[in-house]
Amino acid sequence: MIASVALAHGIPHKGDKLLYKHYSNRPWAHLFEAQKEYRQVLQPMFDEATSPAT
Repeated sequence: MIASVALAHGIPHKGDKLLYKHYSNRPWAHLFEAQKEYRQVLQPMFDEATSPAT
Protein backbone atom coordinates (compact mmCIF):
# COMPACT_ATOMS: atom_id res chain seq x y z
CA MET A 1 0.00 0.00 0.00
CA ILE A 2 2.77 2.48 0.86
CA ALA A 3 4.38 1.84 -2.50
CA SER A 4 1.13 2.49 -4.36
CA VAL A 5 0.62 5.74 -2.45
CA ALA A 6 4.15 6.85 -3.31
CA LEU A 7 3.64 5.97 -6.95
CA ALA A 8 0.35 7.83 -7.05
CA HIS A 9 2.00 11.00 -5.73
CA GLY A 10 5.10 11.04 -7.88
CA ILE A 11 8.76 10.11 -7.64
CA PRO A 12 10.28 11.17 -4.32
CA HIS A 13 13.22 13.57 -4.45
CA LYS A 14 14.26 16.75 -2.64
CA GLY A 15 12.33 19.03 -4.96
CA ASP A 16 9.16 16.92 -4.82
CA LYS A 17 6.36 19.16 -3.59
CA LEU A 18 3.87 16.31 -3.46
CA LEU A 19 2.67 14.29 -0.50
CA TYR A 20 5.44 11.67 -0.35
CA LYS A 21 7.10 13.16 2.74
CA HIS A 22 3.84 12.89 4.67
CA TYR A 23 3.73 9.13 4.13
CA SER A 24 7.40 8.32 4.57
CA ASN A 25 8.31 10.18 7.75
CA ARG A 26 6.17 8.51 10.37
CA PRO A 27 7.11 7.55 13.96
CA TRP A 28 7.07 3.79 13.27
CA ALA A 29 9.19 2.99 16.33
CA HIS A 30 6.48 4.42 18.60
CA LEU A 31 3.84 2.32 16.86
CA PHE A 32 5.87 -0.87 17.30
CA GLU A 33 6.46 -0.14 20.98
CA ALA A 34 2.74 0.49 21.52
CA GLN A 35 1.94 -2.83 19.81
CA LYS A 36 4.36 -4.65 22.14
CA GLU A 37 2.75 -3.03 25.20
CA TYR A 38 -0.73 -3.91 23.97
CA ARG A 39 0.32 -7.50 23.40
CA GLN A 40 1.46 -7.68 27.03
CA VAL A 41 -1.94 -6.40 28.16
CA LEU A 42 -3.72 -9.10 26.12
CA GLN A 43 -1.28 -11.93 26.89
CA PRO A 44 -3.19 -13.25 29.94
CA MET A 45 -6.26 -13.73 27.74
CA PHE A 46 -4.21 -15.70 25.20
CA ASP A 47 -2.63 -17.79 27.96
CA GLU A 48 -6.08 -18.83 29.21
CA ALA A 49 -7.24 -20.02 25.80
CA THR A 50 -6.60 -23.75 25.65
CA SER A 51 -7.72 -24.36 22.08
CA PRO A 52 -8.32 -22.32 18.94
CA ALA A 53 -11.78 -20.81 18.54
CA THR A 54 -14.00 -22.67 16.14
